[in-house]
Amino acid sequence: MGGAPAFAEDPLKASKGEGAFGAGVTTGDIKDDSVCVRGRHSGASWSQSGQFTADYGKTEDVATKQRYSATFQTDLRFDQHASSFGRFTWDWDEC
Repeated sequence: MGGAPAFAEDPLKASKGEGAFGAGVTTGDIKDDSVCVRGRHSGASWSQSGQFTADYGKTEDVATKQRYSATFQTDLRFDQHASSFGRFTWDWDEC
């Protein structure tokens, strides 16, 4: 008859996540700023992770560094022998 599907693991108990944020600032004649944000989530079958970084620097009001990047990945595990993933990566470097 009808009813809820049975899972080997409770999907909510199998779900985990983590994240991180970092930043740095240097002042003086050479100025340098950086930021990094990172995160990851995993469940019974799916997991996702992503990261964004930005670096900007200047000397005497002239930009010497402008770098930005982003990455995202998602993974799907079908069983213990088969899995699939997709990944997106973007980079931009002006200087």
